[in-house]
Amino acid sequence: NDLLLDHTPLSIGASCFYYILKLKQIEVDIKIFSEFYNLSIVTVVKTYNKLKINEKKINEILLK
Repeated sequence: NDLLLDHTPLSIGASCFYYILKLKQIEVDIKIFSEFYNLSIVTVVKTYNKLKINEKKINEILLK
């Protein structure tokens, strides 16, 4: 829960959605994705990278 505290709810939600799409190997153009949610590419990438760094913890939660 404290992993993404420094981000807005919109950037958290959109980046989590992007993370799941990538996890399921669904190709998404990050530029179009960020424009759709009115977020900068940098914001999506930074938030996605925080999730990716903690992938092991996330997988443990998802597999419960």
